[in-house]
Amino acid sequence: MVETVVNFYGINYYCLNHVNLTNTGKNQFYVYIIFSIEKLYLRRREKYTLQRRNLLRVFLLSIFTFAFGWIIKRESDNTIMQRSSSREFTRESESDTSEIKLLTEQLADIVTVNVKNYFYVGESDWTNAINRAIEFIKMIVDAPTGNKPLLFFPYNPDSYKTTSTIVIPHGVNILMESPILYMGTDGADILRVGKAKTHAYSENYKLQVIRNIKTWNSECSGIVIYNSNQSNIEIVQTVGSKYGCTLFGDTKGFAYNFITLQLLNDNQTHLRLKGLNGGWVNENVFLNGRFANTSFNKTRARIAVLMESEGRINANVFYKPSFEIGSFADSGVETIPIIINPGRDNRFYDCRSEGNGTILARLLGISFNNSFSLTYANSGMVIDDRGDPLMGNYLATNTLQEVTRTIYDSGFLSTKSYISKSGTPSEYKIGDLFSIPVSSKMGKEDFKPFLSSSTTIEINEKYINVDDSRGLGRIVTSSVCKDFKVYVELFNQNEPIRAYIIPYDIVGNQLMHTDETGEEYVKAYGCYKVGEFRGSYYLSNLDKKGRVFRVGSKVNSFAIVFVRNSTGMKISSVKIEQILNTSKTYNDSVESSYSPFDWMNNGIFVEGIPKSGKWEKGQILTERYPVIGGYSSYVVLMGGDFITKIPTFGKIGKIE
Repeated sequence: MVETVVNFYGINYYCLNHVNLTNTGKNQFYVYIIFSIEKLYLRRREKYTLQRRNLLRVFLLSIFTFAFGWIIKRESDNTIMQRSSSREFTRESESDTSEIKLLTEQLADIVTVNVKNYFYVGESDWTNAINRAIEFIKMIVDAPTGNKPLLFFPYNPDSYKTTSTIVIPHGVNILMESPILYMGTDGADILRVGKAKTHAYSENYKLQVIRNIKTWNSECSGIVIYNSNQSNIEIVQTVGSKYGCTLFGDTKGFAYNFITLQLLNDNQTHLRLKGLNGGWVNENVFLNGRFANTSFNKTRARIAVLMESEGRINANVFYKPSFEIGSFADSGVETIPIIINPGRDNRFYDCRSEGNGTILARLLGISFNNSFSLTYANSGMVIDDRGDPLMGNYLATNTLQEVTRTIYDSGFLSTKSYISKSGTPSEYKIGDLFSIPVSSKMGKEDFKPFLSSSTTIEINEKYINVDDSRGLGRIVTSSVCKDFKVYVELFNQNEPIRAYIIPYDIVGNQLMHTDETGEEYVKAYGCYKVGEFRGSYYLSNLDKKGRVFRVGSKVNSFAIVFVRNSTGMKISSVKIEQILNTSKTYNDSVESSYSPFDWMNNGIFVEGIPKSGKWEKGQILTERYPVIGGYSSYVVLMGGDFITKIPTFGKIGKIE
């Protein structure tokens, strides 16, 4: 006997597919619809009885039977709708089996399972009723239907009291208008959706749970969701657990979901994002959420959002979370709104931190490019980056005027690139970037303002593509600011490119890998010393998310050269930013990006170091008549006019 519930103009019809087997292998196949008006029937010991009849029900029933060809008859206290042409068939008949299967699938496509319909009179709580509803809905999930069934928890003023964990499979939409109130023993999750190593797509959940006896002594969660993808999830409330809500990427991913958060209260860790067994949690959007500890266990450590995995939690975005978990001073223990261990490229926008300690976030392990911003918050909020300080994690508050400053933006290179010289050989101008062959022998004097015809180049409206024989670059001054972030907009973001960083001292001499103390001149996560360009630093995986790096105190300028990876360099634009330290003052004339070919635009040619004239700090002067043993160009180290102040110059690119 298989039961399906169909709602027809407010009336629930309980459809029973009944197969009566006989000793001879012959069977009679009947399809019954036993109906009742919502909330007016009583189910006791697997029997359905009709409590009330009325004219409206009979009228609607008549329309239904006329349209679909059923007959009406009475059996005991039930009104039965039966197909008018029952027939015999054998158990082995494939056509008859297909008919049963088809009918079940058609009914399953419109099924809504109301947990109240599975509650027996005399039961003390809802555990068995909910599990009976789930067992039925599993049959619908296993059928290859087009629509997902809905497990419905209608409003219940007394909540849905349970004494053991409720487990709902993937493939089900869930709507809870009242919470599950867990009355069981410590150590059990209240609600689990899905299971490890399987995944679900395009589902809708509205979930809420409360733990009657609040406890943080066992590793248990209020809500656990496994491997959900491209779904809409609403957490109305989760109260009183060790982990309020745990989102698992176990073996597979938990990704691309839109998650609305309301109340997460009196949990030790309110929201946990966890990757297990190679699984990942990424590209999810979280909206709002009040993370609070209003009454329970305020003397123990508390966390609002915890990200922990084997390294695959990235690119999750939180909009306007409100953290009210209490302060260190109030409880004598640490309370930290956000812990990432590890993760990358996660964003927390417009956080509210009310009554908490001074640490907004703690970054552990290899956590980089995570950013945070505050609206309403205590003064002096900080992030505690216990990993590499070059990871690019930063906090922007309403008290900071700026965190980064753009010093170079190429714009769309395809609109600024052209053939600067036709014929043989032809030459290509790529925006205001210089070109240099990729080789261990090449140095600063090999920078060229164009690409020669020997280079394979593609220019279209969306990107430029250069082969692996040439790199495109830019020179950046670093006399004061030492921290930078570089972004590359690519036509195909799945093909990040590489860059080489070549440091120079104050007079323009190239600095090799380490100084006299062994300190490296360029530091970054994933940065390596290589032999290209007579000794440079290799920075991998550049894309629009950006990479942060730091140059040493002796580095007055550096060249950054962009080079294709194994699949190409389809590059749209380049941007370079300074990461500012608010304790320092920056001078626009000092900290800037410049091309070694600015002389092409301003015509600054000199014959040796100037002896007269007015010169500004940072200007590049090109030698008109270079000779062996001389220098290709000069840089103004200190401005002056030779009258009120004598300028000083540095030499660039000795010619050998």
